[in-house]
Amino acid sequence: MKKTDNALPVDSVLHQYRIEDVLGRGSFGITYLATDTILDMKVAIKEFFPIIFGASRNSDMDVIVQDPGKKELYDQNLEKFVSEGRRIARFRHECIVRIISFFKEKGTAYLVMEYVDGESLQAKFKKGEYKSESDLMGILLHLMKALQVLHNEDFIHRDIKPDNIFIRKDSIPLLLDFGSSRQVISEQTGNLTTMLTPGYAPFEQYFGGIRDHGPWTDIYSLAAVLYKGVTGNAPVDPVTRSNGLLHKKVDPLVPAMVAGRNNYSRLFLGSIDRGLALSAEDRPKNMEEWLQHLSPEKYERKVTTVADTENDRNYVLQAVSSLSFFSNFSEYEKKRIVSSHTRIQKCESGVYIIREGKTDGSFYILLSGSVSVLKTGNPIPLSELGPGAIFGEISFLANSPRTANVVSNEACIFVQVDKSLMDTLGGEIREKIKDRIIAQLLRRMANMSQLIHNINLASQAITGGFIKMDDGKDKIDMSENEKTRTVLELSPESQV
Repeated sequence: MKKTDNALPVDSVLHQYRIEDVLGRGSFGITYLATDTILDMKVAIKEFFPIIFGASRNSDMDVIVQDPGKKELYDQNLEKFVSEGRRIARFRHECIVRIISFFKEKGTAYLVMEYVDGESLQAKFKKGEYKSESDLMGILLHLMKALQVLHNEDFIHRDIKPDNIFIRKDSIPLLLDFGSSRQVISEQTGNLTTMLTPGYAPFEQYFGGIRDHGPWTDIYSLAAVLYKGVTGNAPVDPVTRSNGLLHKKVDPLVPAMVAGRNNYSRLFLGSIDRGLALSAEDRPKNMEEWLQHLSPEKYERKVTTVADTENDRNYVLQAVSSLSFFSNFSEYEKKRIVSSHTRIQKCESGVYIIREGKTDGSFYILLSGSVSVLKTGNPIPLSELGPGAIFGEISFLANSPRTANVVSNEACIFVQVDKSLMDTLGGEIREKIKDRIIAQLLRRMANMSQLIHNINLASQAITGGFIKMDDGKDKIDMSENEKTRTVLELSPESQV
């Protein structure tokens, strides 16, 4: 087994989880990539391993603390680690990491969390991404709502920073690595400055107690993240700011209103400065108050119509001509589709083209880019669609609410087709589009038939005698409705 310093060796097994790699490590723990060998899926596992207490391993790789004076603190904070995991597991929000399980083993405790593909906001910043006002506001509005959920239950994150904000593939930010337990440990040991991230922790985390913390504490840290996005640097730490005000009567922090005045709106920059107020009394008291100083609707990413210019029409015509979907359309018919009165639209990445539960009476033909089909609350895409794909036609034909979201993975151009547009395009074009929809539906029906056949074979194999219940009846006896429902779940394109 491959060994890494202080970490469990690769291929170690904890319950049903096999360690694959180390994702990260800090002063309080080690996070592993692992495989759930029962469900055959990737998970992230966080191990309580506080080196501040002299945590080490014996020959059996159990966690031990040899200093008797620190062993009692270790045991107390182990229980706090588990307790915090239990609390986080109760929260259900797309921006809060989901706790799957937790257990004690090897002298310590482990939190099993969902593993999500993506990268940290810190990594995005280093690549020059997520610097625009709309990108930063998108993160802010998502995290504000998630933090409202936490704060309503008197839970404070206490360690918001770019490294602890994970950007998923669908551009949704995810809060990681809650710092509540670490704040308690740092106060017990007196190692506050080594436990806090300079620039992102407010004044009250340095010199106040837990009772001085509140939503305003997370507001400071989140404003500091925005400041980093605007200026490229973390804010000056509050101890240095306080000393500057005390001795020189000047706050050394350059206000966001000054640093970003040429590239960002005054409303946005003013909100950052308000969140970065040195005194907690001068900051918004909660997310609702902070939100009142913004106009969230201004920042929502929207679908817009492609400009009616010759260059844009030629670009769209090239995209249309390159797709097999339009292979039997004449040049005249293609030009009709891209003419100025049609619904050719575009959007940036991370835009909800279709929202679950909504009814808009349209279906869509993707001309360029790619989109993901997602169920609300589940970050794992049901499917990803590329140029030439049709989506939303089931709800269009049935005039029913959408059963999934469709989110752009990148900049996209697409045709939004409704009944009025179908009438405007004329008979031949309308019939050709209908033929394409029918062909797609037939392909899906063929795929579903194959799935039903496979399920029947599996059911017959199971009921063939090797799994029986106590009463002698077959354990698995799928009705036709159950088979159909299973097929629909396995056929992601039917979900939109």
